[in-house]
Amino acid sequence: MKPKTMEEHRNAIRMFEEFMGRSVPVREVGKKDIVAYKQALLETPLYYTRRFPGLTLPQARRANRQRAEPLPCLAPQTINMKWLSHLTTVLQWAVDNDYAKSNPAKGVRVMTPSASQKEPSRKPFSAQELELIFGHDLFKNPAEYGLKQWATLVMLYTGVRGSSEMAQLPLDAVHELQGVMVFDLDGKLKNTRSKRLVPLHRDLVRIGFLKYVEYQKRSGSDRLFPDWEPVDRVNDWFNVTFLRKTLGITDKSKVFYSFRHTLMTALTREGCPRELVEMITGHRPQGISSVYIQESPVELMQKQLNRASFRIPILR
Repeated sequence: MKPKTMEEHRNAIRMFEEFMGRSVPVREVGKKDIVAYKQALLETPLYYTRRFPGLTLPQARRANRQRAEPLPCLAPQTINMKWLSHLTTVLQWAVDNDYAKSNPAKGVRVMTPSASQKEPSRKPFSAQELELIFGHDLFKNPAEYGLKQWATLVMLYTGVRGSSEMAQLPLDAVHELQGVMVFDLDGKLKNTRSKRLVPLHRDLVRIGFLKYVEYQKRSGSDRLFPDWEPVDRVNDWFNVTFLRKTLGITDKSKVFYSFRHTLMTALTREGCPRELVEMITGHRPQGISSVYIQESPVELMQKQLNRASFRIPILR
């Protein structure tokens, strides 16, 4: 198996044993244990080992419940496709190799609504909310921008998938292609379709983003946001501290990820063709660009992306 798969298998076992409170012989694991574990995962904070360092899964659940504003918990799809899936695979190996008589994890999944039943979990920010966010003193002086300011602006103007896509971006992900400065999102992403190029919006250049990139180069960094990890210093700050406590935006459908929906809404409002919106946001493979003849897909995306205007205070 690939090293990453083996690591996730180990993490899945560690999390289950933390829940059980001990190392459990596979022959003693029952269906009730797995079902109870599934329910516990629904109350487990996302990235709990980073957000609550040193705490076990049950301890992190209790600590999160005690917060004035609990952190987001694992999504049903993540539980099913990752943690229950890995545990099921390991236990099936135990059955196949005569360490257990049956696989108690088989068939245990979190029930999820059908596509027709789902409501949009994230909503775009309104013009008034963007005014409130970028009118804050934190964004007053672009010359003093650091991780939080640039990460927020990059999220707004590129439609990346949030902290998972931005936190580990290498510095050389920002480069010139066909005369256009782009973000090359071809790194550790969740699937091949997500791998894409996104041109730099002219507003990012105007505010001074390329100066920030040059500063990181002079500093010897190999990452665009070297201070983001190991603890997520943007997503939690934005959602809990800045949005809720500082600005008073308490709608739970408005989060850091909402910037992605904000950009898609702006592009659609400006008449950007659907296929180009999907190419920019990673919902459509950029190889489909072969249908465009007179201009390269990068040039087309740049033109359409620059049509999205947010009229935020720092651009006035």
